Amino acid sequence: MQLNTDFLTVVCVMLAAAFCCGWVTRALGMTQTAGELFAGLLVGPSLLGQLSPGLEHRFLPSSAMPAVGLFGLIIVLVYVAQTGAEIDARVFEVRGTRLVLIVAASTAIALLSAVVIERSFTSLVPLHASSFAFTLFVAAALLITAVPVLARILDETGLTRTYVGGSALAIAVYVDFVAFTIAAIATPLARSHISLAVLQGPAVLVGTLVLCLLLAPAVRRIKRQHQRIGVEVAILALALAAASATNASPLVAAFIVGAVLWRSRVQSEKGATASSALLRALVPIYIVYSGFKVNLGSLAHANLIVAAVLVLALAVLGKLVASWIGARMLGLESYQARVFAVLFNARGLTELILISLGHSAGILSESAYSILFLMTLVTTAASGMLARIAVSDTARVLRGPFETGLAAMRELDG
Repeated sequence: MQLNTDFLTVVCVMLAAAFCCGWVTRALGMTQTAGELFAGLLVGPSLLGQLSPGLEHRFLPSSAMPAVGLFGLIIVLVYVAQTGAEIDARVFEVRGTRLVLIVAASTAIALLSAVVIERSFTSLVPLHASSFAFTLFVAAALLITAVPVLARILDETGLTRTYVGGSALAIAVYVDFVAFTIAAIATPLARSHISLAVLQGPAVLVGTLVLCLLLAPAVRRIKRQHQRIGVEVAILALALAAASATNASPLVAAFIVGAVLWRSRVQSEKGATASSALLRALVPIYIVYSGFKVNLGSLAHANLIVAAVLVLALAVLGKLVASWIGARMLGLESYQARVFAVLFNARGLTELILISLGHSAGILSESAYSILFLMTLVTTAASGMLARIAVSDTARVLRGPFETGLAAMRELDG
């Protein structure tokens, strides 16, 4: 079998661009993830395509892009599963009533913000799409907190195994589940009809959780490591296939498989750190690929500036209010609440996947897609930078015993 030269060239260029831009953003006090997001814009149509189209097509041939996108997405999904396996399971001790209140408050705020956007800028709604479907999809976009990008920020800031970082990641999974459920409902509404098919996605994710819980004891009894890994990967592939077929979130499905099925093996492996480092090194492929597909030149219109500012303001403000409510319910101290709010504003990959679905379904116009992409870029970059600043100020306390945060939450439970 002969290797595809174009594919390998694109992978090499994307990793090199991600490394260089990541180095620059880290030197400027931001995270490497922010640099990787900008890298896709620099080597894509937004900059290189404008300055030298021939150079862009030579080193980044369009024929290789579908394969690169698929490869990058697989890496991201495995990375999310690995993240789920490594997160401290105690973050899921949030009581059901408190969890419902946090997610419900976040959803209500996102829906209200989406109504304001739809009523203020009706021109953003495509001609053949219903305004209700548009409002639902924008609400889902504002609700999203990107699990993969958040995991990268937690890695870079050393917060993965802390109570505030673990709680932010766990709540993000639940919030993303609701966001993709809303998007699944909005998609058929755009075509002016709705059926029981909208329940397929949530049902598949719940079924994935139940299946993993049932299979976990049997999988743990497999003694040979390579056989056990093979079974785990096969189950992950099955869950991802079912999620993709029903418009559910593959990211949430991957996290469920990792958190439930992979946990005991990953946490007992001596080589888990090495495998995690390899995945983290390859994740930038998809991040750069996502930015490569966007041309920011479409935002250079005066009538979009006010809309972009309003969307960005509502996106940030909504997350801040929801984070304050969540921090109070989780028993976080004030300095932890600030970090929690910053982390909760990261959107990144998950947001890009969601708005791409909305654009493909005809729910989001070109202008709406461009504005939401800009919001994604700004909030993700700012989250990483502000998280670094916040953590550097309170590093010792934030990295203290995990039990401290749990004790505060249990005290609230009485």
